[in-house]
Amino acid sequence: MKNLLTVLVVACTLFVPATLANAQERVGVEVVYAGGKLSDMFSYPLDRTLRSGKQLDTNGIAVNAEVRLTDIVSVGYRFEHLGLRHSQFVIESVLTNGEVQRMAEPNPNAATSTVAYQEWFGSFKLPKTHSHALIVGLAKSSFEQEWSWREQGGIGKSKYGSSETGLVVGGQGRQTAGPLTFDYTGRLYPRLANTTGYKGMPSQFESVGLEIRGSATWSIAKHVGLTGGYQFRRMSTDLMTTGANGQPWPLHENKDSKLVLVGLRLSF
Repeated sequence: MKNLLTVLVVACTLFVPATLANAQERVGVEVVYAGGKLSDMFSYPLDRTLRSGKQLDTNGIAVNAEVRLTDIVSVGYRFEHLGLRHSQFVIESVLTNGEVQRMAEPNPNAATSTVAYQEWFGSFKLPKTHSHALIVGLAKSSFEQEWSWREQGGIGKSKYGSSETGLVVGGQGRQTAGPLTFDYTGRLYPRLANTTGYKGMPSQFESVGLEIRGSATWSIAKHVGLTGGYQFRRMSTDLMTTGANGQPWPLHENKDSKLVLVGLRLSF
């Protein structure tokens, strides 16, 4: 009996279409606390034994709003603003026996750091796909970090930032099982314009990215639900700098954001 119930729950989760209440929903707004980790790591194609970068704790707010214009077309907006703390320098070395040696130490000069994300998108329902839709939109992600230190004659400061702007495409789905609603999305960022560097010295590159997001919402009232989920986003960039000998030195950057999401979903 227990196994049969498990099979029924899984089947409902995968195949039951949205309820009539969800079908009539015109506006959905999700407001959640977002907390997790940001990892900004560099690998070096000319030295495959080394990776280095920084890791930070993140916490802030994320908002997702979507309005249904017709039975097929919806428009939406996403916003995230996260503060970063507990900055650490990280170095990973591959030893001769293949093991990875990892060293991490606090960054005492880190002052303020923030990550922001905005996205405007259209959602186009795909017929006969059990409430799945195509997503097309425009996204912008930005990262800023400031350092400060004491030096002779005052306080020294430095500011580093990067931003990625471009097209986002993907898909989303929603399934309902009783009082629970499951939402899941996958996004690709095929070609992003990347501006990165220290204040006053930006450089232009090209990035690609991906995002996977899933959540479950428990309806506690007619228009209110408690929601929780997880989101992973990666932005990858091939960079070029100058080595100690003055020769070009390529780098590959992976900027990974891992977030746990907890909050409210309102629907009307």
